[in-house]
Amino acid sequence: MDVELRAYLDDMRAELRAEIQRAADELRTELRQEIRRSADELRTELRQEIRRSADELRTELRQEIRRSADELRTELSAKIEDSAETLRRHFGVVAEGLRSELRAVAEGTLGNTAAIERLEAEMNRRFVSVEAVQRAAFDDFREQLGDVRRDLAELRAGH
Repeated sequence: MDVELRAYLDDMRAELRAEIQRAADELRTELRQEIRRSADELRTELRQEIRRSADELRTELRQEIRRSADELRTELSAKIEDSAETLRRHFGVVAEGLRSELRAVAEGTLGNTAAIERLEAEMNRRFVSVEAVQRAAFDDFREQLGDVRRDLAELRAGH
């Protein structure tokens, strides 16, 4: 092989190596940025959804408590007007009803807390899943880069 052709092939090899390295660096940078951006977006969405759910739950509970209190006031006023004696007899029943309603509100709050915890667990599972997909894509890229390197080495060895 003449010196000029050898020099040309060496230049081409150096250019190809530089191009492959630059492409790999760019791809690595882009993948990292995309992974970070995706994770940041997902965290932001989760935080917003959790806050929104908590705010909605607070609002609903406050409204339910207010409504329940308003209903109770109306009921008690009517009973007081009808008869103080009737009120005394039925006060135990009304108090038990209130306890049941408060228990129901407390159980609802516990149920909502459990739902929020399930949502958090699901989102954590999704984070793991996204990370696994991204890791697999990066591993595939590394494998393909290795193939390109082997092909380049074979080309060099063949010339």
